[in-house]
Amino acid sequence: MKRCMELQRLSRDHHLALVVAKKVRQLVENEGSNEEMILLWTEIQKNYKKDMELHFELEEKILLPAINAAGLETHVERILFEHQEMRDILAQDLIDSAGMQAFSRLLKDHVRFEERELFSAAEELLSESALKDIQGKLEAA
Repeated sequence: MKRCMELQRLSRDHHLALVVAKKVRQLVENEGSNEEMILLWTEIQKNYKKDMELHFELEEKILLPAINAAGLETHVERILFEHQEMRDILAQDLIDSAGMQAFSRLLKDHVRFEERELFSAAEELLSESALKDIQGKLEAA
């Protein structure tokens, strides 16, 4: 799906998130060893957690207020809930395969919702100047 230029930075981040979700899903489906799961979870916490947190903060401080003002409070509530749920999961030092699978599913579903629902609604409901303002704030961050 072609995303408007103003939201492309956030949309590009979603590719990395889907790659992470796929790695986790594949490891769980292939019944990876405990060592492999620990290594992947450590990698996610070390390398991706900071990227995800930055993405969450940009959405929460820049995009979601505009979406909320456009009348999509339920979309905003869902995004905030899922961000917190992922933060809580990422804060766990150890996680079992069921927890990893739940994280993978949540991450994938979250990205799909944002791309298919949230960003599409933003493109439709927000004015061109509001989208440009979002883009400027994202570039400055």
